[in-house]
Amino acid sequence: MKNYHFRKVPNHIMEELSQLTDAWVSIVATRYVSISDIMAGQFSHVRITATSNGVQNPDLLLPTMLSGTYARRNKDGYDIVHKDRPKVMKTIWWESPNFGDPSKGYHDNYRDIWVYPRTHVPAREWELSIHIEQVGDNNVKIVARLEPSLERGSCRFDEDLFFAINLMQEQFRDCHIVAANLTAEQIAQTIHVGWEFFPEGTLDQTIERVIGRMRSPSNERIGEVKRRVNILDRFNPQRYIYGEGMSSRYFGAMMEEDIVVFENLDYGNAIYILSDNWTELSKMSRIDILRKHENEYIRILHKSGWEKHLEHTLADLRKTKSKLD
Repeated sequence: MKNYHFRKVPNHIMEELSQLTDAWVSIVATRYVSISDIMAGQFSHVRITATSNGVQNPDLLLPTMLSGTYARRNKDGYDIVHKDRPKVMKTIWWESPNFGDPSKGYHDNYRDIWVYPRTHVPAREWELSIHIEQVGDNNVKIVARLEPSLERGSCRFDEDLFFAINLMQEQFRDCHIVAANLTAEQIAQTIHVGWEFFPEGTLDQTIERVIGRMRSPSNERIGEVKRRVNILDRFNPQRYIYGEGMSSRYFGAMMEEDIVVFENLDYGNAIYILSDNWTELSKMSRIDILRKHENEYIRILHKSGWEKHLEHTLADLRKTKSKLD
């Protein structure tokens, strides 16, 4: 099994962490997969299998049931070699047969060598709980949670967080950070993004609906939302949409059936354009869209001239699609 590890804590984890105020957090993964994929063995490494009788899985994955670099470190611990420090003297020992003949017994050998100092990190022996729920006739939702939860105030939090996301990513090719008190059902609902189409209405009604979904917005924030909705309205969108997931707010405008522009109202530092595959992509979290489908969206930063940039981009997309039609 090929491993996929992080060299540093990725931006999407830091963004999710910044939205949480809870003292305890959990590292989780959520996958929506087809039963045929499970039957093909894509999740056999985490003991999830499927037959004509349904999906089988362990409720708890013990350290001995996992494979991979971080799984091995989780089970056995590992050494950190300090190559930035001076070498130290170490005596190594081994046995050899007398005169090369084991039947004549053995003798001890000793040798002093210079080595870099090492620190042993003991095994964490963390476990992974698994929750699987049927979604339709041919798909299931897998929610994995790392046990135990992590305490943000701990002096080892940064170290444990880095280890935890790599262990989860290694096993499920996905990881997120959520409040520790969420149930498996709440985790799946939080990470999964759905879109709601606003009913027909005036621009003022649309603005009111968007602001009504925000948590205690300041007057400055309300003014910024009004400005951006007015800008989007200049391009004559067919409908407005709203989504909610990962504790963030998403507001979008459908310019064409296959061209959607959306904003992240919590951060608002960029506008994103999804095109052909937007219906399928919109079932994912915004984080997953940006992390895994970088060639399927256009990102325009909210800096000087962004409105003109958006205008030209939409014009080019519409022209390209009209030629294809």
